[in-house]
Amino acid sequence: MLLVERILALQATEILKDLPQTGLATLANFSRVVEIAAGETLFREGETGRSLYVVVDGEVGVYVGDRQVAKLAAPSVLGEMAALDPEPRSATVRSLSDTLLLEISDALLNRIIDDNPDVARAIIRLLCRRLRDANRRLAG
Repeated sequence: MLLVERILALQATEILKDLPQTGLATLANFSRVVEIAAGETLFREGETGRSLYVVVDGEVGVYVGDRQVAKLAAPSVLGEMAALDPEPRSATVRSLSDTLLLEISDALLNRIIDDNPDVARAIIRLLCRRLRDANRRLAG
């Protein structure tokens, strides 16, 4: 994946869209390309994680237990809780199609947040929205 393709993929996400070009370039340079085939598991509920992922192409399902609670496609971000707080993962993520992702480590994310506090605010908004959606599903 070319550097410019990584930058465009990162810039397309809600949490990174306002990041200056230097920050996007840093993330793009140090992110890791991950490819998973349809049906493969990216990570499992209960595993300790330290990275977040950006879906570049394809689609993933998010499962709590055996129940699918979300379906995410580009330019979605997932795993952000583990990148901010390295506790056991709250869900399992499996690819629903061949999927291309960018992995961003917690150390790299923290470096970007230190220089760009708006990224932290964007992640907090994303987490709040996901919590509200989960509460609606439970209530409905």
